[in-house]
Amino acid sequence: MKLRLFIVLVLLLFIFSSCATPPTVTPGQTPEEPPAPSEVPSISDAITKVSPSVVHVVADYGSWHNSGTGIVIDTAGYILTNNHVVERGYYAMVLLQGKGQVKAEIVYRDQSRDLAILKCPGGSYPAAALGSTKSPTLGEDVIAIGFPSASVLGDSASISKGIISAFRTIDGVKYIQTDASLNPGSSGGPLINIRGEVIGINTWKLTQSEGINFAIDVESIKEHIENVMQQLIDGRLSLPSPPLQKAEVPSKEVVFQYHGKGSATTPRFNINAKSSPWKLVFKPEFDGRALVWASEASKVDSWTYAFGTNWKMHSDVTAGRIYETYIYSLTGNSLVIGVVGAVGEWTVWVVEEPVAVSSLPFTYTGEGEVSTPPFFMEKSKQYKLTFTTTWDGDIVVGWWSIDSKILFYRDTKSWADFPPKVEAGVPNDYIFTWNYLTQATYLNIEWAPPISNWTISISEVSR
Repeated sequence: MKLRLFIVLVLLLFIFSSCATPPTVTPGQTPEEPPAPSEVPSISDAITKVSPSVVHVVADYGSWHNSGTGIVIDTAGYILTNNHVVERGYYAMVLLQGKGQVKAEIVYRDQSRDLAILKCPGGSYPAAALGSTKSPTLGEDVIAIGFPSASVLGDSASISKGIISAFRTIDGVKYIQTDASLNPGSSGGPLINIRGEVIGINTWKLTQSEGINFAIDVESIKEHIENVMQQLIDGRLSLPSPPLQKAEVPSKEVVFQYHGKGSATTPRFNINAKSSPWKLVFKPEFDGRALVWASEASKVDSWTYAFGTNWKMHSDVTAGRIYETYIYSLTGNSLVIGVVGAVGEWTVWVVEEPVAVSSLPFTYTGEGEVSTPPFFMEKSKQYKLTFTTTWDGDIVVGWWSIDSKILFYRDTKSWADFPPKVEAGVPNDYIFTWNYLTQATYLNIEWAPPISNWTISISEVSR
């Protein structure tokens, strides 16, 4: 019985083996080999791929200092970062691997998305592409690269790893939420996936919580950035560069000249008070935000006084450019000029030349926080003030008589019948009646953003 069962099993095995179809190989064809296991991406490979394009961005404007991170997105030297990293000024210093520190011009701002583009001189920069081959997913590993706390840790990039925790839309901007650590200085740096693809621009964190950090979703801005880049490269888009220089180094009627360095005051000097107003000319040898003030020497007893009502210019300045404003009559004839926030050398001149008091209509274009030349307004007459700005937001204006007595000072936030907000390029009209004595008057822009030009016109309203 056992023998017969064994014979049956052998016969069945023979039948099945003979029925199997042997593999066929076409002449000249090599049999297919099983696919090799795919290579697993590594964190170190991803970092190595992107790191050459990551740069340290430093913005110094007088007493205002900020630093962050950027990512080179075009070999011509275009760098993408956050606008809040470089929100003041026209330039920033960029530290690139193998190229040292270079001065980059800010060529594009998008305040609503908190984006800015810088342009470094020359070309041949290592650029990273924006976007990924696969859509980011929840739980996916991500890596943040940046320069947090560079003043302490030095100019070497820091790496933090985490996962995608959520996708958020806040104030119309799409974000990737991650627990990859971000700290001051990380802003503007890339958030990359394990394949070394830039999927986000690190922007901000919730300070009240740990591990809740946000990067702008690159896919949501990629098309916009590509369009902007093409316009920049074609020359069809550009930010206003520093305004054309209006002033010149004075050569005539100079009654005082002084060369200083850093935050300092000039020696006392005498001037004929009856010849007011005088022209104050300022030439910085640094990029930054400077405050220039003038006062009677007898009243300069503390730095606090310098920040009072006697400052004459407060705006971003660029090395080598020349700026001018006006000093009006003071009770004494011994004066002092001071500069606050300077990070380099500077020269000031006081020019005693006739400054005509304008009749109306009067129009003047200024830069930053400066005084206009004087003009006449008559008591009980009605006037129209028109001002146009290069920014959206608030403006603070003070009215003064030329004997340095304040007539009235208004902040748009509290002046009910004054336009509470301004919009770039849109003229704003304000109708008022002049209730003061007929006298020479001037306007002082008490507050304006660091990068700002404005035009003010005064005209009498016909009745």
